[in-house]
Amino acid sequence: MKIITYVAMLLAVIIAALAVTCTIKKAKGEYDERQKLIRGKGYRISFFLYSFEFALLMFMDNMDDSLPMTYGAFYAIAFILPICVFVIYCISKDAFVGITTNIIQYILLVAFIALVDIAGTIVMIIQGKLIVGGKLTSACITPVCGVLFLIVLVMLLVRNSNVQAEKGTDNEES
Repeated sequence: MKIITYVAMLLAVIIAALAVTCTIKKAKGEYDERQKLIRGKGYRISFFLYSFEFALLMFMDNMDDSLPMTYGAFYAIAFILPICVFVIYCISKDAFVGITTNIIQYILLVAFIALVDIAGTIVMIIQGKLIVGGKLTSACITPVCGVLFLIVLVMLLVRNSNVQAEKGTDNEES
């Protein structure tokens, strides 16, 4: 049973790598000046959040027993949270995807990665590796990434539907 799990995980990684490579090659989008400025502000916000998180970690050094998670889990969440903030900020300001990029390819890629992470999370829950001894373990990186990609997927879908609605309104006015 374990060998099937490892082969399935390896196959998922290979498929994901191929999908990312194909998407990146086809979707070389360019950003306009407005998007570059917004992305810069998003990077700045994420950097300060990241700095704050690790300053907080230094003060939490003596609280090991009272934390509901291991340090590995905290690091995993601390690593993903600024990325999530950056992505949410950029998508909300229409600066995540380049002006010449096909957003449908990004949506499909993000959906695929979210599904793989959700499947991995289910396997971890079944195997009992996510919470050990009442504490969230570093294995939480998979569900945290899954949540990140689900958030990105929802935001991209909402943004795409808004763009399509705007195009429809522009066509009706013409």
